[in-house]
Amino acid sequence: MNNRDFDIATDECRTSVQLVPNETESHILLGLALAQKHDLDLDGAISEFSEAVRLKDNSLAVHTGLCVAYRQKGMFREAANECQKAVDLAPNDQYLRGELKFVKRRSH
Repeated sequence: MNNRDFDIATDECRTSVQLVPNETESHILLGLALAQKHDLDLDGAISEFSEAVRLKDNSLAVHTGLCVAYRQKGMFREAANECQKAVDLAPNDQYLRGELKFVKRRSH
């Protein structure tokens, strides 16, 4: 996607959150869009994923998204916490297990 496409996608996700603020998936999509935009709004992504956790704490996508956003921001202790929650939800996921090892090493 080019920058303009990300801007359009982000605007659409914001509209979705405004129209249906209690829909977990809307917050997840907006968080993903913000974390992948050319200007990386990681604080915004973390805020959206955090709202999604408030709405649905047992979502693998939410905890994985938070883990990645925290890692991108260099907040490794927080990333490890969220990644552990993701691993607890999907204990056989090798990607998540590797991510957990990585962020735990960086958090010390």
